[in-house]
Amino acid sequence: MKHCFIFTLVFAAASAFVYAEDTAPPPPTDPAKSAAAESASKNSLALIELDKKEATEIRSLQEKAADVRKRLLEETKNYQNQIAAVKEKYRAERYAIMDRITPGSGSKLAKKDKDLADLESQFKKDMNVLNMTQRAEASKKELTKEKQDKLQAERNRVVKDYNEKRRKILSE
Repeated sequence: MKHCFIFTLVFAAASAFVYAEDTAPPPPTDPAKSAAAESASKNSLALIELDKKEATEIRSLQEKAADVRKRLLEETKNYQNQIAAVKEKYRAERYAIMDRITPGSGSKLAKKDKDLADLESQFKKDMNVLNMTQRAEASKKELTKEKQDKLQAERNRVVKDYNEKRRKILSE
């Protein structure tokens, strides 16, 4: 019984020693290594924080750029409208002066300018329709060589008609 007691005591001490070794914090290592590990940890946290700040600042600048783009677009449209108004004003004065010099010449020129503007507008619309058709076909992946050739032939026809009508208007 004495032997069992001693054996149990030794076994318990050994188990306690192993348990203590498993749960104990690691022994102090080289202070330089632990300082380097701690520094690396702090640096990685600093990098994460820096990335967050960068993303926030970039997002803020992108929003500002979008606002500026929107404002510039509005200003550009405003200036284009002002330019169109000035052109119209001086065109009207030019037609009036031409009518005083040679009766009817100003109104003929006004009609010619209006016809040219209408022709130009129609040409742009027709070309836009053709381009949108081509883009739609391409996005559906249904744009074959045959369809491209048809669209190109239609484009050439529209340009040819535009040029003929323009020459006719200018020759009047």
